[in-house]
Order: sequence, then C-alpha cells, then structure tokens
Amino acid sequence: MLAEEAEARRVLEEARVIAEQRGVRLHPRLMRAREAGEAIVAEAEARAADIVVLRAPRAEGRRKVFGKTVQYVLVHAPCRVLVAAPPAG
Repeated sequence: MLAEEAEARRVLEEARVIAEQRGVRLHPRLMRAREAGEAIVAEAEARAADIVVLRAPRAEGRRKVFGKTVQYVLVHAPCRVLVAAPPAG
C-alpha cells in the first residue's frame, strides 16, 4: 500500500494547490478504511462539510455510471457532492 499512499499524497497536494489558487478552504485527509464511501460520509458529517469533491472514473461495462464508493457518497452524504470524471480513454 506504500505506492498507493504516495500517489494519494501527491493527489492531495495537487488539490491543495488548486484550492489555494482559488481561495477555497480545503481539509485534505488521507485515511484507511474498509469501506471508502462510509469513511468519506462520516468525515463529511464530522467536519460539517459544505461539499465533497471526488475524482472517479466512470464504471465501464456496467449499468451504473460510477462505482460503489461514489454511489454510496452520492446517496448518503450530508452535503453536496461533486464528481469529476476524467475523459474516457
């Protein structure tokens, strides 16, 4: 999991820089959890978040647009959710 954590830290730093440039307050946090969706929703509730921003690829070959983590957050988040999907291909 070391490579995944290093990539997550890189992405969080990139997000911090973007948020700072736009004057947005960001609370990045790297967490380990069995169920990512539940952990994201719990964190949003604990911080009284205004919005949760997720980057998620579209689920390919399925009837659902996104995977289970994004689906869970979209249904259960106590705030708005923005999902940024990278271009296909």
